[in-house]
Amino acid sequence: MDKLLGVTCSFEEGFCGWSRGTWIRKNQSDFAASGPQNAADGKYFIQIDTNADAIMSTLNMDFSKPNVESCLKFKYHMKGTTLKDLTFGYYESNEYKDVNTVPRKNEDFWFCATFDLSLMSSQAQGVSIHYNS
Repeated sequence: MDKLLGVTCSFEEGFCGWSRGTWIRKNQSDFAASGPQNAADGKYFIQIDTNADAIMSTLNMDFSKPNVESCLKFKYHMKGTTLKDLTFGYYESNEYKDVNTVPRKNEDFWFCATFDLSLMSSQAQGVSIHYNS
């Protein structure tokens, strides 16, 4: 993940303020046929814990909608044949509002995506990255 409101997070030191659900911090995927074998930057990345009972998780970071143009820019890797949707959105009154879906790409490559924070409502309680299997 890169730059959220002037903050940079590479997951080298932990989760950078994100609440993580079933996401885990790794330096290599457990499976050669899916997931990255190296981080996009540095040594660590985060991925869904495939050993969890339900492979559905949300990364959340609480903050108020910025008054200036801002974006969340991040790198993602989606190698595997059983990929599901990765969406960006926010919570408002405890309801998830989907704003954008990352295209599924079964390739062994790190892609870059951007989420425009101005798409959030003024009542947004933070930004979320949601994976649902």
